[in-house]
Amino acid sequence: MMRSMFAGVSGIRAHQTRMDVIGNNLANVNTTGFKFSRVTFKDMLNQTVRGGTAPTATGTGGVNPAQVGLGVLVAGIDTIHSQGNLQATGKPTDMAIQGNGFFVLNNGSTIAFSRDGSFDINANGVLINPSNGYRVQGWQAVNGTVDTSGPVGDIVIPIGSRMVAQATSNVYLVGNLNADAEIGTQGSISRSDYYLAGYADATSLLSGLFDDQPTANPLNLASGDVIHLHWNDGVGHDANYTVSADATLGDLTGWLSSQLGASVTVDVTSTGQVRITNNSATTINSLSITVSGNTVFNNVFDDISSTIASGGGSDTSASMERAATANDSLSILTTAQGNSLGLTSGDVVYIGAFKGGIALSTLSGVVGVNFNTLGELAEYIEDVFGITSDAPGVSIDSLGRMVIAGDIGSGNEFSNISITATNASGTVQRSYFNAVNNYSTIQHATGESATLSMTVYDSLGVEHRVTMIFTRIAPNTWKWNADCADDSLGGRNISNGMQTISFLTNGSYNTSTGVLSIDLDNGANSPLMINPDMTMFTQFSGDSAISLRQQDGYPMGILEKFSIGASGDITGIYSNGLTDLLGKIALATFSNPGGLLKEGENLYKQSMTSGVAQVGEPGTGGRGTINNGVLEMSNVDLAREFTDMIITQRGFQASSRIITTSDELLQELVNLKR
Repeated sequence: MMRSMFAGVSGIRAHQTRMDVIGNNLANVNTTGFKFSRVTFKDMLNQTVRGGTAPTATGTGGVNPAQVGLGVLVAGIDTIHSQGNLQATGKPTDMAIQGNGFFVLNNGSTIAFSRDGSFDINANGVLINPSNGYRVQGWQAVNGTVDTSGPVGDIVIPIGSRMVAQATSNVYLVGNLNADAEIGTQGSISRSDYYLAGYADATSLLSGLFDDQPTANPLNLASGDVIHLHWNDGVGHDANYTVSADATLGDLTGWLSSQLGASVTVDVTSTGQVRITNNSATTINSLSITVSGNTVFNNVFDDISSTIASGGGSDTSASMERAATANDSLSILTTAQGNSLGLTSGDVVYIGAFKGGIALSTLSGVVGVNFNTLGELAEYIEDVFGITSDAPGVSIDSLGRMVIAGDIGSGNEFSNISITATNASGTVQRSYFNAVNNYSTIQHATGESATLSMTVYDSLGVEHRVTMIFTRIAPNTWKWNADCADDSLGGRNISNGMQTISFLTNGSYNTSTGVLSIDLDNGANSPLMINPDMTMFTQFSGDSAISLRQQDGYPMGILEKFSIGASGDITGIYSNGLTDLLGKIALATFSNPGGLLKEGENLYKQSMTSGVAQVGEPGTGGRGTINNGVLEMSNVDLAREFTDMIITQRGFQASSRIITTSDELLQELVNLKR
């Protein structure tokens, strides 16, 4: 047999193998993460026809050996791990490696490697390859931290899991306070109409007396006023009584009695009249009790006759009413027109206002539950309005008016005050109570304020709206106070009085005082203590602009989706807007990736020639990075494969021609015997 016959056969077999590889490449042109293979050939053992000879000393140049090759063999089938193109899919669990490396997969008994990142999440939240059930390996985060020094394991992405709420403990503020701001010296003062509490008695303050007209008028007695008494009992007498701040109607009647004589009694009737009874033997003539220039007072006491007969004669002044005091029950109060306020136990009082031009939440209290007296109502309003202990607060003045005096600064000025009441069902308006709370502004606040509003969270994840108000009180010094103005708590002061922040002469932060303390009644940890960090404040000339930079509290959240970063970090995105590190994808590299064994299903296995897998974080140790929402396509090049197919076809044809030609030669050889 001719050697050429065997050479042709080896060529056919070798090119057939190459065509098989090309066919496999083309078949996987759209296989995710597929790496094409190539075939390399080597010549087969050569038969030596004549050996070579070396050059001789006589001048012969030497003879080359004569060898006849016996054909071709497949030298190797190499997998080429070049980068494939990336194709966007929009699916968050799809991943592609940009650069070197392989995903690490585990089916419980076998470790495999793949460039195919078409992953999904199974019913248990485990990240898997859904085509074969292999689980993607990496490191699970614990409390938002990943330890990549430990062994790899399954990655769980618990969609629908909950993030526990965390109470705010620190707020970090940033901004500038205007160094040219107006310095504050006073707060705003608003005042209601008169609250009256019926007829005067001996304990009623002189400064709180009213006449008993259809619309009561104050007698306008103030400390230092002089009440002049004149009478004649045969001899003319004059005496003066100087009103003090705490003088009562009983003090006045006692003084009158002492002046008019031991046989003359002066008392207060049940209808608020001053009654003079003359038990002496001498008639009192030319009697007058007056205050210079005080028409209302003089009219009341003009009702006492100038002559009071001896032997038990008497006369009275006009009736007087008294201003309400803090101790008076709300149920007995009237307006200056004599109309009962109509408040009864169970009535609901609604309290609202604007503070610094910002509407406070309208809150309510119940008569008989939250307050019974006018003073208790005043305290409740002070709490709702968030007035600090540094301010006068809400009080009842000597004429029975509710006075609301706020803290310094325009940000603390009250306006549009509304205090109204209805019955328990809200169907009947207490119109007379509503009318008496017609507040007028007596004094405006001074001092430019900067206001900051922010949301904080308690241990149950309930949010509370906090407003901080900064007012300049001196060069480089500001006062601040805070309210928690929400529906559950009211606008209560939560800064424990006015606190201070100071600056250096270069405008930088110096010191600050105070914390936020919110008393809660919703079952959360109480009080909610919050430390305001103001170290990033500055004080330069220009508009004040302050804001919340960061706070460490948050409400409960549900894991809704996730994203995967280039370094393999899996970040969970929760319904509360927060993110948390859930885990990290692991990648493996090999010193000889061409030595990996293909196992089908886009999987590779480690072999003796591939080297040991070097597992680590993406982007380190020569490992590639991860692209999220894309897949790596096959690196098969159609142009190259078709060109190789043509070359292979020609090689196959040439080898077949060797066989047919050798066959013809053999045929001629056989024909020689004929």
